[in-house]
Amino acid sequence: MKTTKKPNLDHPRSAPATLEKFAVIAREYRRSRQNPSMVVTLRLKKEIISKYKALGKGYTSIMADVLNYVVINPKILAEATKYMAKINANPTTWDDIS
Repeated sequence: MKTTKKPNLDHPRSAPATLEKFAVIAREYRRSRQNPSMVVTLRLKKEIISKYKALGKGYTSIMADVLNYVVINPKILAEATKYMAKINANPTTWDDIS
């Protein structure tokens, strides 16, 4: 017996033309943003990447949010800078990070 799948009225399928309209709107929006994001390359320890990846889909956005938060908060940035000076003075300290 063949069953027919009922359409999901909460999430109807969009026609290709509609999807293309949304794509155009999305491109225009990205171009119009005041502070567009830049793509950068970072070299991070495997352990750090593993912890972020464990957060699931969207972990790179979380990484960006953490970096933004630290940079716009002077007190946290000062503490991080102090900590990095300590790390750079004693590179073996990296192994102590958990």
